Amino acid sequence: MGERATFKKLFGPYVQSELAAAVVMNAFAAEYPTVAFRSVEPGAVETPMTSGAGMPRWLVPIRNLFFATPDKGAQRLYDAINGRSDY
Repeated sequence: MGERATFKKLFGPYVQSELAAAVVMNAFAAEYPTVAFRSVEPGAVETPMTSGAGMPRWLVPIRNLFFATPDKGAQRLYDAINGRSDY
């Protein structure tokens, strides 16, 4: 059995699920060209998930410099739904 796996929120299963979602949306888009599919990643957002355990310690104190506020992350999703994404 060997090493014990550790869960890190920015790596591992989280990133794999984001990639899987993008791959599935691309496959759907190729299969159904008359339907508009959108897969949106709002980017780094200040959330409870990005404020503690699982985040690299060095990033927590400076995350607010680089991460969007929740309302800006939500706006990106809203814009993508309405076809106004220019990010």
